This record gives sequence, structure tokens and C-alpha cells, in this order.
Amino acid sequence: LLVEDIYGESTWRHFSHDHDLLRVVEEQESEELCQACILPTYKTGKFLRCKECDFALHETCASLPRKMAHGLHVHPVTLHVETGDGFFICSVCNQYSCGLMSYKCNQKDCGFKMDVRCASFVEPFNHTALPHDPFYLGVDFNEYIYRCYGCRQRSRFTARCVQGSIDFDFKCLNLPGLIKYK
Repeated sequence: LLVEDIYGESTWRHFSHDHDLLRVVEEQESEELCQACILPTYKTGKFLRCKECDFALHETCASLPRKMAHGLHVHPVTLHVETGDGFFICSVCNQYSCGLMSYKCNQKDCGFKMDVRCASFVEPFNHTALPHDPFYLGVDFNEYIYRCYGCRQRSRFTARCVQGSIDFDFKCLNLPGLIKYK
């Protein structure tokens, strides 16, 4: 991510997009979606918008690390721009994702791919489900031993409340805390 000052404007360059991006702070509702996490841009108020097309990124999504070791996978992962139709199944939440970016395993034959929403959970983290108790990541690579407190489905990947009695799978963790319906 490169920041330049051109004509008094802060202009950002992101590896996932060919045009310059402007930092925007808006509180009003918008139909714009972040191209990385596919969540509305108005939720944070701070995002980057392309000067030339309808491309937008949350500032936090634009600042994601290119490479990292993540607690949900044994190998390092790298942030990639999705090609083709952009749809893939996240290895963690087992849901279709249509985000522009994903984290892929660096090992040649591994096949692990994680959407940026699941990758954003790093230990410890708080969640609106239990806002006063931190959560920690849990992984079982052989069996589906964890049962989600929300949907009651079994999962290999979980977030466990520090109290140790409540697990949520990433499909439920990624549900929005607030939705609006017209």
C-alpha cells in the first residue's frame, strides 16, 4: 500500500486495483460494498474509493498483511487477488465467497484458501455474541469435534469463549450483528 500526496489529496495505491484510491469518510448509508470482504462500506465510515470506477475497500481490508502465519492453518498464507469468476469456497467457514481477495496456503499441494473475513479473526478477539469474554481459535484437523452454539452444526474450525463452554463456527461468527431490510 503506497500513499502519495497529489494536489493536496491523499492517494492510495493498492496491489489489487489498477487505479488510485481516495480515502473517504462517510457516515451516510451507501449501497457500496467493500471488494475484499463484501460488507457495506458505510459500517466503518472510513474506506478507500477509486477515482475512476466503482471499486471500494474498507481501510482495514486495504491494510491486511500480504503474508502471515494464522492460527487456523499450519502453513503460512499469502493474500491473493481472485481470478476468474471470483467465487470460491472458504476452507474455514465452508461458505461461498465472492470477495476479490483470499488468503491461500504457500505449500504447493495444500489447497487451503480462506476468505478475508475468516482471516480477520486473530487471537484473542471479542465478538458481539459475548462482548465481555475473549475468544480463542480452535482447530481439529482430523475430525469435526466442535459443535457450534449458534447453528448446532459440527465443525473443524471454531472460536471458543475463554470460559471454555461455548464454541461458534466461522459461518455463525461472520453473520452481521445488524442487518437492514427495506
